[in-house]
Amino acid sequence: MILLTCSIFSSWAAAPDFEIPTGKVYASADECRVDNEMVAKTARYFFTTKLPEDAVYVKQATSFVMSWVQASDEILVGVSNQTVGSFFSCEVDLSLILLGAYVCGCTRYNRDVLTSKEYTFEMHYYALEAALRYYEKNKDYLKSCKKIDKMLKSLNRGKLRKEQERLFSAPSAE
Repeated sequence: MILLTCSIFSSWAAAPDFEIPTGKVYASADECRVDNEMVAKTARYFFTTKLPEDAVYVKQATSFVMSWVQASDEILVGVSNQTVGSFFSCEVDLSLILLGAYVCGCTRYNRDVLTSKEYTFEMHYYALEAALRYYEKNKDYLKSCKKIDKMLKSLNRGKLRKEQERLFSAPSAE
């Protein structure tokens, strides 16, 4: 009976109403342009998923978006200690989920808000907030991370933006 119930609930996962490309490797930026609409749709979809039910779709969406970002000449995403360093203080699986959420957030911003390839503070903050909200929504499933909990608390108190402005504008030590 328990097995039957689990299989019923797993079939209720919020599968996308489109097929997320899997195993996609781009040879050029021109190939990426063909999938511009699909990557926008996939980045939007990512934030509707709930773990653990939609874990398979989260993985597919993250993989596809990351592949597109790496080959596209239409987006620049900055990953530095100042911008997302706190993600890497977490357990490895959580770090990867947060990084995937951040890149999906940057892609969503790039495709839906500011169709410019520039990596700006606004793009960073939009993606960071989206990643933190995703963490918050899935906190029952994800392992806790003190630095991320602290950032989420700061976000909820309205203080994160100022903190991030200072970090974003600080010279990189890398």
